[in-house]
Amino acid sequence: MNTGKVYKFANGYTYGGPTKLRSCMRYRCTMGCGVYLYLTFDVLFAVSQRGARLLLYKGYSYSYQSVKHETVFWKCTMVQPGTSKRCTAKLYTTIDYEVIDDVGSHCHVKPMFIKRNDTMIRVKTRNPPLVEKTEPL
Repeated sequence: MNTGKVYKFANGYTYGGPTKLRSCMRYRCTMGCGVYLYLTFDVLFAVSQRGARLLLYKGYSYSYQSVKHETVFWKCTMVQPGTSKRCTAKLYTTIDYEVIDDVGSHCHVKPMFIKRNDTMIRVKTRNPPLVEKTEPL
């Protein structure tokens, strides 16, 4: 019988009653012994320039697109260098932010982030100006 409750199994024990904490999920032992199982997220979160929530996974940033059947769909936020075309890499997670699949390859370098006031912020990097070398006469 499927009750819709979420359970995790570890070392022969069953844990249920998930609670979403700041950087992990906490599950309590179903035997009532007071033991908790903590599962950390493989992902971090950042804030875009417009205040939207971004997901960070393996150094790349993704923006939320949609959710269907408890699967969340994310797209890479970066643009292909020299064009206005968006990177085609995608990410699928559960609603608890466990990564299901990382689809496609990135066509750019990983963006840089700094932590400011408990918030990850992407640092804009500018291409260095081209300097022509001249040889003395």
